[in-house]
Amino acid sequence: MINDRQPEKPVSRSFHNWGAAIWFSLSSSFLLYSFFKAGDEVVSRRELAISIFVSIVALFLVLVIFSRLKRTNLQRGLALTAALILGMILSVTFTPKVFPDFLIIRNLEIQVLERNDQTETSLVWAYWAEHSGSEEEIPQAFKDISFSNFEVSGSWSQVEGQPLKSTQTGDSLHFQPRGIHFHRPVITMLSEGGKALVEVNFNGRRSFYHLNGLDSDPLIIDEIAPSTVDLIASLFLYIVAFSGLLYGLLLILLSLVPRAPAHFYTSDELPDQADHSVERPFLVLLLSFFIPIVILLGILLLLQVTPFGDRTFLRIDMGRQYAAFLGSLKWILSGENDLFYTFGKGLGGSMISLVAYYLANPINWLVALFSTEMVPFAITLLVLIRCGLCGLTSAVYFRTIGLKDWSSLIFSTAYALMSYAMVNAENYFFIDGMIFLPLVGMGVEKMVKRRTGWVFLFSLTAILFIQFYMAYMVALFSFLLLCYLLIMQQKIYIGKMIKISLQWLGWSILALGLAAIVLLPVVNQLVVGPSRITLPEFLLKTNFPLQNLLTRNLALAYKPIEIETGLPFVYSGSVITFLVISFLFNREISILEKVTSIGILGIFLLSFYLRLLDLAWHGFSQPIWWPHRYAFIFTFWMIRMAARSWLRWRGIDRNAILVVGVVTLSFILVAILISVNPISTFAIFLEVSAVFICLGLFFYYIRPMGKRGTYFWQALFLLNTTILAINAFSILRINLQDHRVYSVAKWKDQSKNTVSLLTYLDSQDNSFYRIEDLTHLNENEPLLFSYGGLSHYSSTVNWQTVRYLGSLGVSQLNFSTRYDPGVPMATDSLTGIRYLIALPCKQKKPYQIIYSEGGKSIYQNDLALPLAFNAVNVGSRLDFSVTEDIFERLNRIFATLTGDEDQQIYTPVPFGKSQSDDGETEIWQLEPQKAGYLYAWFEAPSDYPTSAKINDSDFSKRFNENRFGVALLGEVAPGDQILFTFNTPPDFNGRRQPAIYSESLEVLRDAVSTLTRLPIELSRDASSRISGSWKSAPAGSYIVLSFPYEAGWQLRVDGTETELLTAVGGLMAFQVPDTAAHQFELDYIPPGFTLGRWISVASLILALILFTFQRWQARRTITGRAGIANPMEI
Repeated sequence: MINDRQPEKPVSRSFHNWGAAIWFSLSSSFLLYSFFKAGDEVVSRRELAISIFVSIVALFLVLVIFSRLKRTNLQRGLALTAALILGMILSVTFTPKVFPDFLIIRNLEIQVLERNDQTETSLVWAYWAEHSGSEEEIPQAFKDISFSNFEVSGSWSQVEGQPLKSTQTGDSLHFQPRGIHFHRPVITMLSEGGKALVEVNFNGRRSFYHLNGLDSDPLIIDEIAPSTVDLIASLFLYIVAFSGLLYGLLLILLSLVPRAPAHFYTSDELPDQADHSVERPFLVLLLSFFIPIVILLGILLLLQVTPFGDRTFLRIDMGRQYAAFLGSLKWILSGENDLFYTFGKGLGGSMISLVAYYLANPINWLVALFSTEMVPFAITLLVLIRCGLCGLTSAVYFRTIGLKDWSSLIFSTAYALMSYAMVNAENYFFIDGMIFLPLVGMGVEKMVKRRTGWVFLFSLTAILFIQFYMAYMVALFSFLLLCYLLIMQQKIYIGKMIKISLQWLGWSILALGLAAIVLLPVVNQLVVGPSRITLPEFLLKTNFPLQNLLTRNLALAYKPIEIETGLPFVYSGSVITFLVISFLFNREISILEKVTSIGILGIFLLSFYLRLLDLAWHGFSQPIWWPHRYAFIFTFWMIRMAARSWLRWRGIDRNAILVVGVVTLSFILVAILISVNPISTFAIFLEVSAVFICLGLFFYYIRPMGKRGTYFWQALFLLNTTILAINAFSILRINLQDHRVYSVAKWKDQSKNTVSLLTYLDSQDNSFYRIEDLTHLNENEPLLFSYGGLSHYSSTVNWQTVRYLGSLGVSQLNFSTRYDPGVPMATDSLTGIRYLIALPCKQKKPYQIIYSEGGKSIYQNDLALPLAFNAVNVGSRLDFSVTEDIFERLNRIFATLTGDEDQQIYTPVPFGKSQSDDGETEIWQLEPQKAGYLYAWFEAPSDYPTSAKINDSDFSKRFNENRFGVALLGEVAPGDQILFTFNTPPDFNGRRQPAIYSESLEVLRDAVSTLTRLPIELSRDASSRISGSWKSAPAGSYIVLSFPYEAGWQLRVDGTETELLTAVGGLMAFQVPDTAAHQFELDYIPPGFTLGRWISVASLILALILFTFQRWQARRTITGRAGIANPMEI
């Protein structure tokens, strides 16, 4: 009998696959474990789980890849040799920058050998310090070592907050955390009442230290350092780990035997593809994902970006906004916050709109696995993953249009590394649009060619859920692509065109319905924002001279100023430009396709040029910075045209290539001549060289291919990718060297300090209150650290809350609300700011310091109202915006709440004006009538006085601490001499007059005392659910909640729905029904969520019905064609 079964793999090959995979897996987990350990000398359960997960995934991924590859012993030998050499190089050059040397602690014991009578020996402090070759007097502390890490033997004892003390000879301490460490322990000891002799036994090496009992400063024992064996072991393990990673990667690359692209063969020449020797779709897609990541990793290594150095992607809005939003995700996963509401957004606000705009992509939730201090590293990880996904999804799309071979890597890598992606690397939700654009495009292609819309439905629904803003742009493009494809269908009738168009509309509506649960709440909130657009202003306006766009299609053309009002970023490589121009001269591409493709480009060019069309692409909302946010679609279309020309390469002869070269060089020359900014010589050299190399390659290979065709696509791929890598390096170097970029050290230090202070507060006060931090990392620190505050900055703000806080004296600029030192104390009281974190030199309010650490102090505000209090009246029918004067408004608010109309917390300070002798200086002399704190408010910083003096003490710097808010100048008394000097006399004609007031703490204290006489219990069950109770309150009075009034809140008092009122212009309140005790509950459901939920459920049911019907119809069709009565036989 003939055995036609395939022979099994040799045992040696299987053994090698498993050995290489296990080596790769252990290497990756070891390096990740070392990275976590080096971060804080502790590997948490979560970090250990991540390391194990990565190890398992790496093991199976490499096994799957190796099982699909054919390798020779020569390839294995070359890969192993290169991996070992590169592993040694990386271990010597790169490792010291990321991982400190090993310190292997086998035994660390401290023993008191001798001491005088009545002598106390103390372990004052222990900490981890960085390894250093320098002779530092005092090693810098990296992290404290808890005394609980020492196993005590003898009379050692400790009072909380005091050193560990011993009173007997022979007492010893054993350090428990043995094993590998990346920092050295430093121990400080002291003897009191006499001398002592201490022995330190470290790994069998004994050292002796004398404590004289006289020094007030402890003796620093810092001689514990890595031995030669430790250093050798460290170097050896890193060489093995890096070599294991590199061996697997190099073996994969060497196994990819170069082949000519499949479309280069004729039908007679096409080789046997049973082993996928030409296409290998799995590996092509895998490389399309990893190649951009590896290139970007190399750039980050050169630029010393975390984890390779101290630089980060925390630049501009990433540093001020997105990093905090991403860091807040762990609080949602932990249950401390939820997706509906947050008190870390101004006074409080909807969280669902912020999540939908910034955070909905599942990739973002990886940040929740990292501590706050590790957020910069997590963001780098997100940037890398998104870059890889851009390559992957574009490669999937190019397979849809026929480009299924290795050469698709030219175009997928160009898409992932285009200028737009690099400029907006930190604007990660822009990149979400790039990821889903090819998938939505693939859905449209399948809808037209195969009459199925499921891919379009799933991809469009996904981007609507993940980023509705970019989804709008992608959906507009899907319509343009639909029109293009319908025009290109030569054998299609008008009826079918209408039918397909209606299908596209139907699938689009169904996608909107599926995403309604997110879209309706978001739309409900965003439509209440102020309109900053006046359409007539945009009708005839242009953005820039259209010819200037040519300069953007060159390497190294990026200028940092362009993120504000510049040209679109459209560059995707010199080879792409060359192929786009060749598209126009390709004989195998029809005139119709050329005209239609150029027409699509023309639509985008007009959109860049005409401000009204540009505005339409942005949803008729003028973007603040980063203009032309849809430019990636233009680049995608250019890459698609280039890919189409590449697929039809036989239609390009040598004469056409010569013309293409001349046209391309002409474009470069014109761009150089018209460029406003000088183009570097190196950029010109790159572009011109690329054109000549492309000419040479095409001249050489445009003939019967033979074996030389094998290397055509590789040459073009290397050329284009090299230029894109240089361009990406240039862009990221400019952006990440920006002075507005947070460093890893700054982020870690401030995060660690703030976490420590907040941990102390949590241990002392577990009630519901607000905090503000004058040393904040950014305006969104309340979200980052999950505390209630006033500061916030995002595009999803509630404008009513923003205006209300501004009317109370909180500094604002555009979408940003920031708590500054000058916020009036009455505002602190009204909004419940119970604690203030500040540097002592910045805090001038009479609040009491309760704790200090790391140079910062926590101040307690005894005048803060609770977040729920009892008031006589709330002025629900009064208009508190009648006056534009902040201080008069605060007076009116407190008078309304207390019922005391004569109460005046703020009193205007009269002033007289005089001119200097030369007439160039104006002097205001202020005359306070009451004792109190002096506040001054000017409409803009340009109006600020040159100097401000109180009794000859200069307080001018107080104005510089505020952008657009109130300046607290200091405490004054009647008779004080206060002078404001203006070098340029201010002109307030037609503008708001400055407000200068004195604040009376006594009156404010009386008002607070009146409002807090009746205690109200308040608790936060979740961020969207509040409950409370009170024992007794006057009937007809009000319970005021210092939360912003929003329609989504629902109130139940003793289970009965009760009406919520607007209190003092912006807060919430409800009326007390009677004098009895009551309980109340507040629940927040975003407006539009309930309706959106039902629409989404109905849409899902409709989609399931449609899917079932189509499956049934398809089975019936197949049954009919096959002539089979029983469908189960198919």
